Amino acid sequence: MPTVIEKYKNANLGWFYYKHYFKSPDAEDILANRNETIVKSLINNSEQYFDIPQETVSFCLKTIYPGLLIGSGYTHEAIFNNKEEKEEAIKIGFFFDHTTGMPYIPGHSVKGVLRNAFPNHKNEKFVEEKTETIIDYLGKKDDELMVFFKEYLSSKFKNDNQDDAPSFSHKLFVELLGNIIFEGKEPCAFNKKTNSLEYRQIPIYKRDIFYDAYFYEGNRNREFLGTDYITPHPNPLKNPNPIKFLKILPNVKIKFQFDLKDNLISKELKKELFKKILLDFGIGAKTNVGYGKFTEV
Repeated sequence: MPTVIEKYKNANLGWFYYKHYFKSPDAEDILANRNETIVKSLINNSEQYFDIPQETVSFCLKTIYPGLLIGSGYTHEAIFNNKEEKEEAIKIGFFFDHTTGMPYIPGHSVKGVLRNAFPNHKNEKFVEEKTETIIDYLGKKDDELMVFFKEYLSSKFKNDNQDDAPSFSHKLFVELLGNIIFEGKEPCAFNKKTNSLEYRQIPIYKRDIFYDAYFYEGNRNREFLGTDYITPHPNPLKNPNPIKFLKILPNVKIKFQFDLKDNLISKELKKELFKKILLDFGIGAKTNVGYGKFTEV
């Protein structure tokens, strides 16, 4: 029966997982006990390290079964001679904050997931589908979106002939919104020949900012980490080779936080848009088999 190693009970999890974990096991400090020490860890005042209270827009979500996997691309291949320890070892990486040792989701990862829901990419195959999905998420009628569109462009083209302004369309609205939020660009002119907007960079202090998302409350046992297995079948006639990995458990609460600006749409509408994208798309690895999905708190 594995037990928690008392002297490492409050150790920095990042250090323990990537440094101490690879040391040769001895006495009570065996691999099974190291795994137990990791999964029995509790969230320790993560708010004081990650929370950004001033001028932020935030919302909280809760992980659902089977959990959340972050940092799987990092190397964590423990080499042990004992067959039992080889099977017991956690072989896939995980993402921890270097200073606190607590897992979190970097702001650039949050931004990347949200940006992927928009069709603002080169060689995008699903422009129409993504465009209509974003329009549905906004939950506004075309009349309202047209007002947002015209008022915003009139504020940017003050000295231009309003007759030369582009006409409203879902495609142009979503393209404009994606450029403002993710590329830090605002329209400066409309090219009638190409029927497209021309852009310039928005000053840094006027751009939307994506902060790190952090886990702040565990499940009913106050735990937040667990293990699971991938079972690849290299040969259909042989037994699978199970690979153990670390994950965030279901029913763990996470807080997403942003510094959003009012422009084409309000920051509150952006918040609701981001929440809907994360609830539908999820975040992290293996989302195609259910990992990284959330429900509202």
